[in-house]
Amino acid sequence: MGAGDVKLMTMLGAVFGLHLLALLVLLVFLAGAVLVAARLIDGGRRKATVANLRLLLCGVRATLDSRSRLRFDPRVDTADRLPFGLAIAAGATSLALMQLSGAVT
Repeated sequence: MGAGDVKLMTMLGAVFGLHLLALLVLLVFLAGAVLVAARLIDGGRRKATVANLRLLLCGVRATLDSRSRLRFDPRVDTADRLPFGLAIAAGATSLALMQLSGAVT
């Protein structure tokens, strides 16, 4: 997460309170998972993501073998940028609706 996302999560933690922070983080992660799944439906992104995962896993294996050094540069080797602010907003909205309905106090 970038600095803007961290600041947004900090602000939401202050708004909802410490007792709901774990639930907020869980809802944001679930919304992020849905966002990732929706964006991977596109075949081009899926192929680029699988290629990047293969590069990362080979890099980890190469580092453990210490024979070669494969490098992953996220500025160049990216399949897509994920607007995680949408996931944060969806998680916070879900928590606010849960509070309004009385499911969470």
